[in-house]
Amino acid sequence: MVGQEDNDHVFRNCSNSKCIWEDICKGSTASNSYNAEWNNWLFDNLKCYDLIGGHTPWNLLFAVTLWFIWKWRCEKIFYPNFVLPLCPGKIILRYVGSWLFANAKLEDSVPEESRMISWEKLIVDGSWLPELGSIAMGGVNKNDRKSWLVGFALNKGTGSVIEAELWGILVGLNFAWNAGFRKVDVESDSKVVF
Repeated sequence: MVGQEDNDHVFRNCSNSKCIWEDICKGSTASNSYNAEWNNWLFDNLKCYDLIGGHTPWNLLFAVTLWFIWKWRCEKIFYPNFVLPLCPGKIILRYVGSWLFANAKLEDSVPEESRMISWEKLIVDGSWLPELGSIAMGGVNKNDRKSWLVGFALNKGTGSVIEAELWGILVGLNFAWNAGFRKVDVESDSKVVF
């Protein structure tokens, strides 16, 4: 019987995890608690609001790093040929930067109460695994100021690639309708659907 892995091993002490943390913590004092007991290490880092590089909250970077460690570990298990990226820290930092950008409040000279949002853009994409027949879809809704409103991704079971695209459009339009939008510009890469 193979020994069981615990959280400490998976997220901190296995060789891939160590490599990722070393890349993330280069030149940072945030790694000071690395050798602390598991729970202390986890909660101390999740409560740490230090800014890395002057703009990235350490607790956000820490949580996203945990997520990437788990994601890449699962990819290695399900896809044995998977190789950890050479610069995992850059990938994680880019992801965190995109998240911060997508969630930043846009500065606008028009007062909030006088804004009229008249239309929404829905960008969707479907995917299909032919060997399994499984379909999934996802998309983003943006308003007329190009502000991100909602993102979504769903596994819809089995079907065709066209069904995946159509599901993406339906789900995105439902989000738009429930948010009060009646003018929606839909963008898809499927010529058949349009």
